[in-house]
Amino acid sequence: MVTDYIKLPAPLIEKVKEAAAKEEITPEELVRDAVEARLSRTEWRETLEFGERNARARGLTPEDVDSEIAASRSERAR
Repeated sequence: MVTDYIKLPAPLIEKVKEAAAKEEITPEELVRDAVEARLSRTEWRETLEFGERNARARGLTPEDVDSEIAASRSERAR
């Protein structure tokens, strides 16, 4: 694992330490989990945006979702 340092304001570091202690984990674990969660939310948002762009380009509405899923599953089963 590569170690790097990131500067945080002292009040935030204290909050991290307090929250980590409450959860009985290290401050490093808390920060790592928080960063991973943030990145995951970003990836999920990008996936949703891709789906929305694709649906608009194809002229699909929310009501079309079930039939599109069924059609896709049917094609893959062949």
